[in-house]
Amino acid sequence: MVTPLAQIRALICDVDGSLCSPHLWYGDQLSEERLPARSEVGKYFHVRDGHRIVTGLAAGLRIGVCTGRDSAPLRRRVQDLRLDPLLVSVPDKVVALASWAESAGFSLQEVAFFGDDYPDFPLLGKVGLFISPADADASLLRRADWVTRADAGNGAVAEIIEAILKAQKRWAPGGAQV
Repeated sequence: MVTPLAQIRALICDVDGSLCSPHLWYGDQLSEERLPARSEVGKYFHVRDGHRIVTGLAAGLRIGVCTGRDSAPLRRRVQDLRLDPLLVSVPDKVVALASWAESAGFSLQEVAFFGDDYPDFPLLGKVGLFISPADADASLLRRADWVTRADAGNGAVAEIIEAILKAQKRWAPGGAQV
């Protein structure tokens, strides 16, 4: 059974292909520091997603990330936006989310997950609402509870947060800078 938006207490996002575009940008050096075993330069984050995240957090929605990768740019964005939880280098997203939800006092049915590809498949039917971006893997698009109009990294997270807050009658956009 799919949880209605009005009952969602937390939004957890995959990163590459969901919170960010599915493109990975590699180069010889970082803009601020070198990563020991990688030369990943950065990730693109959409400012509208950031604004809605700040608005969602202020309204009491819990927002975080659960990803199989880790990177300095992700950690910087998570810190800037004060996202929680930060679940990185996760080999099994179901186990990681179930453990986090229990410690945070949530049922997985109160969690919406935003994912785009095969590592996210195991969460289908385990969370209250499984959402995919418009440009997700085709087989996931057919099985997701909801598909955003926007592509990954292009305002899809903003679309989700706004819909959740409107369903909960807590939509009050502010002027937060992100």
